[in-house]
Amino acid sequence: MRLVFVCSGNTCRSPLALAAWQIVARDLAGQLEGSSDALLNIEATSAGLCPTLGAPAARHSQTVAREWGADLSKHRAGLFMPEHARSDLILTMTRDQAAIVRAHFDVGDHQIRLLGSYAPRRQRVAEAAQFAPLWGEPDEQAEFATHFDNDILDPYGASLEAYQACAVQIRRCVRELGRVLTGVNQ
Repeated sequence: MRLVFVCSGNTCRSPLALAAWQIVARDLAGQLEGSSDALLNIEATSAGLCPTLGAPAARHSQTVAREWGADLSKHRAGLFMPEHARSDLILTMTRDQAAIVRAHFDVGDHQIRLLGSYAPRRQRVAEAAQFAPLWGEPDEQAEFATHFDNDILDPYGASLEAYQACAVQIRRCVRELGRVLTGVNQ
């Protein structure tokens, strides 16, 4: 199975999602007790829809990844390409990104999901109330609250706290994705 995490620039959210996946996969492999075929057969990557090619992961994304014990220092932004569209699962951060992928690539509805859809709605609502103040001005907070449902908003240019809030959402969703793909309850 191949999966790809997709965001806009491939410097903030999708690299964090890939780092979270690597950690979750390692943790789940330990729980599968020698029967980790489900994880060994999953190839994961990340890409952006409009990246600055070769750009490093955002400084705050690297900081958050280090807090998790992951290293994004070698990450370089890459473009979502036709080979990514052939992945079994394309995980976008927003509905708009999913629409762009659908508009420009021949992908089936079964291939594309919002990463945020892997979080229970009650948790998403609670996070919207908790994290909205981190997104700055009142109009930005309103946008955050409007899109809390399944979108994971871009912390690009925001504070470390905004990146950490985004990372909490990403990691929890990736953990649930791992459970779904392997059938393991973590």
